Amino acid sequence: MANTLDFTFNGKDKTQRAFSSVNRSVSKLQKGFDRLKGAMKWMSTAGGVASIGGLIAFSKNMLSVGDRIGKVSVQIGMSAVNLQKLQFASEQSGLSTSTLNSAMQKFSINIGKAHDGAKIQEEAFKQLNVVTKNLDGSSRSINDIFLDTSDALKGVGDKTTQARLASELFGRTGVEMTILFNEGSEGIKKLGTQLEKYGGILTDDAIQHTQEFNDQLNLLSKTSRQAFNPMIRAMNRTLKALMGPGAKQIDVFGIANKSTEELEKRLTVISTKIKDIGEEYLKHI
Repeated sequence: MANTLDFTFNGKDKTQRAFSSVNRSVSKLQKGFDRLKGAMKWMSTAGGVASIGGLIAFSKNMLSVGDRIGKVSVQIGMSAVNLQKLQFASEQSGLSTSTLNSAMQKFSINIGKAHDGAKIQEEAFKQLNVVTKNLDGSSRSINDIFLDTSDALKGVGDKTTQARLASELFGRTGVEMTILFNEGSEGIKKLGTQLEKYGGILTDDAIQHTQEFNDQLNLLSKTSRQAFNPMIRAMNRTLKALMGPGAKQIDVFGIANKSTEELEKRLTVISTKIKDIGEEYLKHI
């Protein structure tokens, strides 16, 4: 008898523990759903919409920035990492990224012209004592040439001569770039290291995927035009039938030929209905 009672109580105790465990799990699950519901409600509020909108805007901006970095780095023959460091250094010096990009594009072209024997560019590099080729005749990296040019321009005492040489090598934005050249190569490298330290550099892989994503998105936007063709034709024909000669007047909200007082009442009803729809929507999320 004692054994039977002991078995029964032990079984009851184990069953209770099992049910308690299930109840705790259900309770946690319910809390999870409550938090999810709360999050969904928050997302529908002004704060939630603003935060989501901010995230979307940030994503769009990063896609644009990544794509631009990739394209400019290819155009000027500089690695995306070094380009981002130069862009950051220019921003910290008070220059815009677009100014640096334009200057570097012109600089790359002028290096090529100097190699081809163009007198102005060749003489500018010679005056600054900047070497643009390796001993084997191949071109040095544009990043190394830029850093050497920065040091050389920093050392030019006469500001008019500095401005002239900067313009000859960097184009119209050369004069603006002198504020960056005054940092010298060490200052520019230091700012680049700072950007890298704080994780402000997009990797080559991320930039490649960004470019591919934007290209596919652009293609998708073009292919969707095919679906638009029959849709706009149908919409146009429908509108012509509704608004053409002999068509009856359309009054969706029933506000045509109403007095001011009647219009106010009608608009109040419409506003209330819209509010009710919004509240009903919140109940189901």
